[in-house]
Amino acid sequence: MLADIRGAVKDDDVIYLFLDNASYHKNIEVKEEMQKLNIEPILNVAYHFKYNPCERLWGQYKQHYRAILLAKMLEGPG
Repeated sequence: MLADIRGAVKDDDVIYLFLDNASYHKNIEVKEEMQKLNIEPILNVAYHFKYNPCERLWGQYKQHYRAILLAKMLEGPG
């Protein structure tokens, strides 16, 4: 697959390849192959909820609905 990427680019300039942090992207054989093909990996930051806007939004929803649920529990049977 890396050779296919290299073949798709006509010149020998460095190819910057944006990758996630999967363990196989850090494999020594993969790194060596990238180096031979003049491909420079750019690894995404490790996963963390604060870097994902969807996770922050879900966190706000959960906090809001937990507060409603707690208020209803504290009211008692009604």
